[in-house]
Amino acid sequence: MKKNIFKKFNIVLAGVLSLTFLLFVAGCSVKETQKDKNVVKLAALLPLSGELESKGEIRKLAIEMGVEDTNKNWEEEGLELQFELTVEDSESDPEVVLSKAKKLWSEGHKIFIVGSSAEVERIQPWASEKGAIVISYSSTSPALGIAGDSVYRMVPDDTEQAKALADLLVYEGIYGVVPVYRNDIYGSELTKLFTEEFESYYGLVTEPIIYQPKETDWEHVLKKMADAVDSFDMEKERIAVVLVAFDEIAGMLEQSDQEDSMDEIRWFGTDTVTLSPVILEDKEIAKKASQVNLTGVTFGIPDSPLFNTIQSELETVTEGTFLPDALFAYDIPGMLASVINQLKDPFDREELMNHMIKGSATYAGVTGWTYLNEKGDRQYYHYDIWEVQEDSSFNWIQTAKYVRNPGFPGYIAPK
Repeated sequence: MKKNIFKKFNIVLAGVLSLTFLLFVAGCSVKETQKDKNVVKLAALLPLSGELESKGEIRKLAIEMGVEDTNKNWEEEGLELQFELTVEDSESDPEVVLSKAKKLWSEGHKIFIVGSSAEVERIQPWASEKGAIVISYSSTSPALGIAGDSVYRMVPDDTEQAKALADLLVYEGIYGVVPVYRNDIYGSELTKLFTEEFESYYGLVTEPIIYQPKETDWEHVLKKMADAVDSFDMEKERIAVVLVAFDEIAGMLEQSDQEDSMDEIRWFGTDTVTLSPVILEDKEIAKKASQVNLTGVTFGIPDSPLFNTIQSELETVTEGTFLPDALFAYDIPGMLASVINQLKDPFDREELMNHMIKGSATYAGVTGWTYLNEKGDRQYYHYDIWEVQEDSSFNWIQTAKYVRNPGFPGYIAPK
């Protein structure tokens, strides 16, 4: 009899313990699910290796700072939301960007931070099909500004940069231009826009010199540049080369003295050239950059206490390197948070996309007002002009601004 009682007791006890365990597990599961619901996943695909790696680390640092500051703001506001950032190396390859985005998508990531126009061009069809949200800190090709897609860009398209660059060359007394560009959507689009703008000032432009993204034979490219320069019947001081390039410009500069025709020819660059740290890393390359008066146009950042604070923090870690697109990258989490705060469901991807453009107008960050236009591109902006100059060392020095007020033509204002 006693054995039966103990047997029944053990069965009941086992049942109670099992139920308790299940309730405990369920409770943990509920808490974990709740925790997961409070996390907004961000995936940043950055060039930490490959031919564009010189700017990868500072962009990574800027995005990490943006996430940290945004999470602090959410916490101070009493909102139970947090960004969780995953960073992957894009290897400076658009194909790798797409491949890794697909993998991250399968792991629950729905928002992707990317860089160049070539990357956006490669990922855009897949993102539109899936409804993945893509935010770029540096893509500027006008062809990628598509109303209603799921790609958003924190910078303006190249329409105004082309005008700024053309105005700069006219201001500097240049009559003839040899365009040189990297064969991707960014290079071809911006070169076409610039050519139209410069020719509208009655400037002369040769056929463009085009090279592939992984080009290494700069001797061959420079020979083509020299031949194009020789085709002009004008003083050398009136001729310039305009490069729509990336860090590979360092290789061109390194071998630039091999062509006598290139002596005294000025070099100009676009936003992907301007402020490139790789040009200053080698003293001989920096010296050649100053000898050709390498001058470029890039995005301007409004001078403000916030800019000074964030830029100072970045410079502490990067030893003084200044890259405007890193600051646009910093603003991505803050702008996203401002939009998410207005949603009924902060985890509804479709609602987020539907409110992105309108919601972007509620945020002003280190780069100023982040209002996006109907194509999802930055609406308001200005450009700064920088030149490599020698003082006690070689540095990028800001020399002017391109100013354009609504309803008026743009103009170059010396600093």
